[in-house]
Amino acid sequence: MCTLIRSAAGMALCNRRIINPAVLTRFLVRLPDQSDDSVRKLLFPDDPQDVPRAVELMEAIIELLACDFGQVDADTAADLDSIRLLALILKSILTPFITPDMSLMEQMTHLSTYAHLTFTLFCMNRLMFMSNQLHAEAGSYAIPLERLFGKLCMLGGHNSVMSYAQAIERLGQACDLQAVYLRQPDLDQGQRQISMKRSEGVDHLNMVSWTGHAIASDCHIPSAWDEGSKIAQGIFAKLRFPPQSYNYAAIFSDPEIDMLRPFGDGKYPGVESDTDRSIIIPMATSATVPSSTASPPTSTPSAQAIASALSTEVTPSIPSNSAILSTAPSTSITLSTAPFTDSGNPSTETTAAPDDDDDIEDQGDGILFES
Repeated sequence: MCTLIRSAAGMALCNRRIINPAVLTRFLVRLPDQSDDSVRKLLFPDDPQDVPRAVELMEAIIELLACDFGQVDADTAADLDSIRLLALILKSILTPFITPDMSLMEQMTHLSTYAHLTFTLFCMNRLMFMSNQLHAEAGSYAIPLERLFGKLCMLGGHNSVMSYAQAIERLGQACDLQAVYLRQPDLDQGQRQISMKRSEGVDHLNMVSWTGHAIASDCHIPSAWDEGSKIAQGIFAKLRFPPQSYNYAAIFSDPEIDMLRPFGDGKYPGVESDTDRSIIIPMATSATVPSSTASPPTSTPSAQAIASALSTEVTPSIPSNSAILSTAPSTSITLSTAPFTDSGNPSTETTAAPDDDDDIEDQGDGILFES
């Protein structure tokens, strides 16, 4: 999630408003305990897999909820609405994993809120919000898969790099280990990364570290799920999202729609041909701050599409962008039963309409700052 936030393309949130590192920098530097240098380290760390730094970035964005930026213009207000929405998404997914005194019911409510928030945004903004891969991963959170990957790396000893053949062999061995530990859980010593003994490197919390009410029989999952959906509905209502986009009772009445199959065709979103920007290592850029309304770059047209465009010209010339795109093979997905009518095309560039951002009255009252 943090790698996606740090990507140059950013994330499309309210009215497809793009929030990227350049936009976040303008607001994070205004926090009392942040500076230009500290914000740069948060957004462009030396190690993208640094868990403590990722948690620190998420907590810094959450702190923006309590900041009073005073009177701002319409453009800045639109950015703030999207940043507050991002902060609420991060708060709902981060808090259950780092708050030891939270009850199991509260954990489930937070996770339900996160699931409903990301579901609506993914349906409306598609790949401009997050990749198909990240959406599927966020909807499942397969901790056993993480443990299996840890065993896979462990089998390499001091050399975690492996060839394809070695990976296949080690994967089989890791599966065997996993099967043994499932039958004899007392043999599994666990992983130090999911322990609270090193709290400065917090990733997850184990049961020994938990102090909240975590009795499974006292957690009513349907109630927690419904409460999370109501919280998400309240957030979207304040931001004046289209009511049909968060009418979950109507949306999930279709048996072909669920959290992992959001488009009404009964299919799981496929893997797109574009590179997943949530796994690209971010690189520090110049101090120039681009406009937050800039849309993410499109895929490079194929050589065949360019050649086709050139062959239609009498005089050889470089085809315009429109000529190239018009001949490029379409990868858009037509979903006649999709629950929303304003979803983005997952493979083409979409620029936010100026009318969406210039009229502050259309943005609604926004999310109130916390006192």
